Amino acid sequence: MSIQFRTEFTVTDVDALADITLSFRADDGAVVYVNGKEITRQNLPSKTLSATTYATKAPNSKLAARLHTVTVPASALRDGTNVVAASTHLNWRATPNVSFDAEITATASTVPAPAPEPAPAPEPAPAPEPAPAPEPAPAPQPGGDQCGAQGYLAPACGALWGAYTLKGSTLTTAVTDLEQKIGRELDITLRYHDFSKSTHQGLFPDSHEQTLGQSRTLLFAWQARVASTNTDIRWASIARGEWDEYIDAAADRVDAFGNPVMIAFDPEFDRFDKGTMAEYIAAYTRVHDRFEAKGVTNVAWLWVSTGYLGAGNDKKIASGYPGDAYVDWVGFDPYNFYTCNGSGWTTFEQEVAGPHDFLVKNGWDDKPQILMEYGTEFDEANPARSQQFYHDIPSVLKKYPNIKGLVRFDAGSGTSTCDMRIENGPGMAGAFAKAGLDPWVNVGK
Repeated sequence: MSIQFRTEFTVTDVDALADITLSFRADDGAVVYVNGKEITRQNLPSKTLSATTYATKAPNSKLAARLHTVTVPASALRDGTNVVAASTHLNWRATPNVSFDAEITATASTVPAPAPEPAPAPEPAPAPEPAPAPEPAPAPQPGGDQCGAQGYLAPACGALWGAYTLKGSTLTTAVTDLEQKIGRELDITLRYHDFSKSTHQGLFPDSHEQTLGQSRTLLFAWQARVASTNTDIRWASIARGEWDEYIDAAADRVDAFGNPVMIAFDPEFDRFDKGTMAEYIAAYTRVHDRFEAKGVTNVAWLWVSTGYLGAGNDKKIASGYPGDAYVDWVGFDPYNFYTCNGSGWTTFEQEVAGPHDFLVKNGWDDKPQILMEYGTEFDEANPARSQQFYHDIPSVLKKYPNIKGLVRFDAGSGTSTCDMRIENGPGMAGAFAKAGLDPWVNVGK
């Protein structure tokens, strides 16, 4: 995830140089040193860097090719041999390649100009040569516009494949058993947590998550509630600082864990009665700012609604946006409920198209999207279309490339009114497994 570059150059007389500049291009992040002195860093956290530090952004090919120029102080150079070194860093598992290019230039200091000599008579200008034919446009590269929005922990192209499941002898084997069944490792594992000191419910990442998080991205759905008493926490209470003890402790644990994680504060906020949207924003930003004040840089912040756009809920969702500086990903939770709520059957594309377009058209087109939960009922009268829900996923994701991650909600029982398990009917587990082997959702390793 980190590559180092080093080269030497010679300066005869530093005092004779002026306008010393460093120009560079980097994909994804880089820090540049001259003679051991840091000159600049781009898309990297401000803390001390190591070989395992991840870039904070994954710029697309157009942005990565942009030239950045900074001034190099003359004090950084010396007469004789000088060394320029750079450390480039990938954005976790988001990008398949790394690139870096740099040069240092300078001009000679101004000296008194000699008396001008008489100008020679001008010679006739030569006939202009024909302009060369334009070169063909380069082929699209991963990370270009056709690959959708870019962001921290987002793949340059494609989508991360994830799941939420607790069906195992332990919280660890629940995930690994599912992985065995579908024939691949998950990119994202989701767990729900509250504001408590419960070992597994509140103190994230717990031991199981720390094990799983060595090769998977952990997604914490941090709910404003205390699960043991089934008590909701008012957003205004969090905004006033009354829960700072829990926030600060969580920040310390996440920082100590070290690997990049995702946090969604009170996902599906638009369906809760915990305060106004302004109070939700105040609570969200309070949590974010407490992490930032502690220097935590390994979190991608997710803003996730239900995605339900009817009955004026679209305006409610939009009014709860905390601001670009506080949100790395935007998301929603699409479900084909069918018999759960007596609605008609909907395909995967019908579920995601509306919320996806709502987010794009409301100014969040530059944010990667995540389906933090999604699922489908099983139609006993038509098993084929039930399986088709999964078969459609890869091709639909290619049509909506801003969707950079999706997490299948594997919960429920065979006797409940709503059975949202992955394996809720014949052929469903196999169809889900097949969708998960498509190259578009195998970008995380």
